Amino acid sequence: MQNIQYLKDQNAVVVPIEHWEKLQSELLRLKRRVNKADILTNFKKSLTKLKKDLQNENYDANCEISAAEFLAQLKDEQ
Repeated sequence: MQNIQYLKDQNAVVVPIEHWEKLQSELLRLKRRVNKADILTNFKKSLTKLKKDLQNENYDANCEISAAEFLAQLKDEQ
């Protein structure tokens, strides 16, 4: 990590462009990883809720509703 300069009077750090590009790519990789973890967590919560709903004694597998009714229920849950 040579060639890194701390400019105390300007409250700044100067790094070589190659090092900066590596830092930026690593930051992007970490952001993608966090986003993926969030998606997987939300997916797991959704599956857990679905399983709970399916195990509910009031669940009727033969119940049919229209697409409009289904969308209305989804909007009500948000």
